[in-house]
Amino acid sequence: MTRQPELPFIDYPTNQIFAVLEQPEELEGALGSLETANLTAEVFSGDEGVRRVDASGRAHGFRGRLVRTLPTRTKSSAARAFPSSPQK
Repeated sequence: MTRQPELPFIDYPTNQIFAVLEQPEELEGALGSLETANLTAEVFSGDEGVRRVDASGRAHGFRGRLVRTLPTRTKSSAARAFPSSPQK
């Protein structure tokens, strides 16, 4: 069995925007807005895009799973440590 080359892991973006768009028209509008603002975009689509994003991190081993898990743990921990004050 031939092993497929590993696709580069997409970490959580820093100083970037990550969006999931459902319809091609949404993508066209977003790309137009980014171009107007003189910003660039990288588009991931189809099966290859799903593999590149690797939302669970499983396809990229321990580091991938760790990177995908820590932000959710951190956010929930912060929410427990700093609960909202009750409304009066």
